[in-house]
Amino acid sequence: MAPAKRKKDSNKSAVMSIKDSNKLQVISIKTENSINSLPSNIANNSSLPVVLDTSLFVNPDVCTSLGSNPTEALEAFLFLAAQIHVLDFYMPPSIFKELLYFVEKDKIPQDLLVILHQKPPKKHELKTPAILLYELIEDIRERANKGLRIAEKAVRDTEHKKTDEIIQDLRKKYREALREGIIDSKEDVDLLLLAIELDALLITADQGLIKWAEKLGVKWLFPERFRDYLNESLKYTKNKMIPLKIVRDIMTTSVVTINKKARIKNASALISDKEVSGLPVVDDKGRVAGIVTETDIRVRSGKTVKDIMTSPAITIRPDANIKEAARIFSEKKIKRLLVVDEDGKLVGIISRADIIRTIGR
Repeated sequence: MAPAKRKKDSNKSAVMSIKDSNKLQVISIKTENSINSLPSNIANNSSLPVVLDTSLFVNPDVCTSLGSNPTEALEAFLFLAAQIHVLDFYMPPSIFKELLYFVEKDKIPQDLLVILHQKPPKKHELKTPAILLYELIEDIRERANKGLRIAEKAVRDTEHKKTDEIIQDLRKKYREALREGIIDSKEDVDLLLLAIELDALLITADQGLIKWAEKLGVKWLFPERFRDYLNESLKYTKNKMIPLKIVRDIMTTSVVTINKKARIKNASALISDKEVSGLPVVDDKGRVAGIVTETDIRVRSGKTVKDIMTSPAITIRPDANIKEAARIFSEKKIKRLLVVDEDGKLVGIISRADIIRTIGR
């Protein structure tokens, strides 16, 4: 059964003192606590804790910076995060459980639990200022009054509007008045408290969480800028120890291919039978001619694979460093990379998951 939905939708701050052991200064332009630049003094062994909300991967307005759906967004995040050793990523178990309802688990690398740490907040140890309770009660009271006025108006409109129209309008205005811009679930509280406990950067699209992050002095980042933040953070990792491996060490050599002269229906059947999203296309001598995907078959027309394939394919040599492979994955935003020899013949394939397993923490 799917979890109850939390609302998915900034700006005063108050100081909160929480016991913490791993603080990291951040250069920022604040609105007031939004982060618009990168961590500084990161050259030592310090790392910045980052707390992630489900909205980063499932909110359609923000997840597209990482992928077209929650599964792709999470996979893209893991690929980048595995290469960054100056950031530590956390998610409360309640949020992690919620996330798993939205992704295809069999497509997510097993290194997920290594890269994305599950940690509940220390609910019984954290100290919060009394103003939190005062403002929350005042907010609830004000919203209850708004809801009452909305209900009164709906009753008055019964003489002029149809019942279904009244109910639809009432639901919309009621949701705006009582749910937007407020923390109204245990999951919201878990995120906020964990960010406070770790003195972490909070990544969320939830306007209620952003509002309270501002009130409590918690650093936060617009989710739309999260991918850029990760890409820039990679620069701080360049001096860290990366496994000295080449593509040949991690590639898969048993690759299902199709000849460019094959009929499109044969390619479709092979993709379905092997449960893959695409196939390398080769000529009679085994040289890579392109790649054909489910999307190519669905949206393009022709008789043979050659007519619909994407060409040229993006390739890499087997003696290339895996850092070069990681760069290509990031720049081209692809999931798989064909490995060819000096004659252009296919000798293997590597995926983003292979990179994650190799250089993940």
